[in-house]
Amino acid sequence: MEDFIYQLSKEILSDLSLDRVLINVSNKIKDYIGAERASLFVYDPEEDSLNSVVLLADSGKPKNIQIPVSKESIAGFTVISGKTVNIKRCP
Repeated sequence: MEDFIYQLSKEILSDLSLDRVLINVSNKIKDYIGAERASLFVYDPEEDSLNSVVLLADSGKPKNIQIPVSKESIAGFTVISGKTVNIKRCP
């Protein structure tokens, strides 16, 4: 676990592009936990929103995502409540 955290720290500090850092760190976390997908969001207090970047499956190009913080979304609810939301089965 310590080595994994060290590798994440190196990844975060290795690039000035937030988009590339979000993509690379998300991929490392996804691989580490054995998930199919992972998203890493950054909170923007000025916009009261969560921001992320995903790679489009068809083109591999990055796409920016902005989600307003509200109880209407799982990610927004997590920010508001401060609680982890674990969805064990998704239809």
